[in-house]
This record gives sequence, structure tokens and C-alpha cells, in this order.
Amino acid sequence: MDAPFAYTLNNNTITFDAGSVPGFTGIAVTQTRGVADHTINSNLAPANNITVRNNSAGALNLNGTTSLGNRVITFDGTGSTRSTGVIAGTGSLIKNESGSLTLNAASTYTGTTTVNAGTLVLGKAAGTNSIVGNLVIGDGSGTDTVRLNASNQIADTAGVQINSSGVLNLNNFFGNHRQVRRFDGCKRYTGHRQPHGRRVG
Repeated sequence: MDAPFAYTLNNNTITFDAGSVPGFTGIAVTQTRGVADHTINSNLAPANNITVRNNSAGALNLNGTTSLGNRVITFDGTGSTRSTGVIAGTGSLIKNESGSLTLNAASTYTGTTTVNAGTLVLGKAAGTNSIVGNLVIGDGSGTDTVRLNASNQIADTAGVQINSSGVLNLNNFFGNHRQVRRFDGCKRYTGHRQPHGRRVG
């Protein structure tokens, strides 16, 4: 999609099924003229791995539920993407490239969340979790950040691995996760408050 104006998609469900056809499958947003936000209120139902890519100057807002199943959803691009809908299933989430991704829902997907580039912001209301499964921060290149915008974003049972390029920014909020591993000792926790029951090794 390439539109110089704000728009909203309200279809009930968008289904992605590429079958055996290779190539890009998912949502790609560009903006060669103007600056405007993009809003998708539809539920997403991928039948295969999908990519959500925002290379525009406007925000991409995903407000529907994503029924991930056992598949992988990759967020990339240079722009800002905000998800207020629950991501459900046993699949995984990957954050690539320099843009930001904000998760504002209490998602239930149980696969690993991997942040290879850019910033992942966890911003749902305190008391439930944005991330249930394990979290891996950093691919060894640049600075790869996870930032809390409220307390209790990561499930207590989740393992958190911070690699040499990774930063876990607690942003003055409490974490409630217990199993944290940091590799190479090059990067750090920021935001003053340390995770409860912190274990580094």
C-alpha cells in the first residue's frame, strides 16, 4: 500500500495463504508522497509465515486479533508499527530492521520473541503480560532494544536472553521475570529498576 492520505481497513478478517509460491507474504506499507497513518482494524489469519513491513513516515496501526497458529510473524521496516490486538497461537515473533514495534495488548502467543534490530516497546496495561514465551534481545550488531512502558510486561515463566547488542530498558517500571541470561557483558539493563529475581549467567 502506498497512499499519501490516512486510511482505515475494516474487513472482518484478512487471510494470508501463499501456498507453495515463494516471495513476500504479508502487509507492506510505503509512502512516496505525504505523511499519514495507516490503520487496519481487520483480524489477521496467516496460513503461512508473514511479514508486516512499514517503510513509511506514518504509523501503521494494527487493531485486530492475529491468529498466528504455529507460524512466524516478522515485523520490519524503518517506520513505526503499533499493535493493539491480541496475537495468539504457538508461533513466534521476530523484530527486524531499524523501525519500532509497540505491543499494547495482552498477547497469548507462546513462541519466542526475537529482537534483532530496532526497538520493541511493551506497553499494555500492568497486570497482564505482553510476552508469554521466551525473549531474545540482540543479534550481535548495532543496538537492539526492548523497552517497558508499564510494569509486568514479560511473563514470570519466560526466559530472557540478552546478547551483546541487546538492551533491556526497564524505563523505571518493574519487571516480573526471573530467568535472565546476559552474554558477553557488553550491554545492560537500563531504566534503574532491575528485574525481580534477576539471574545473570
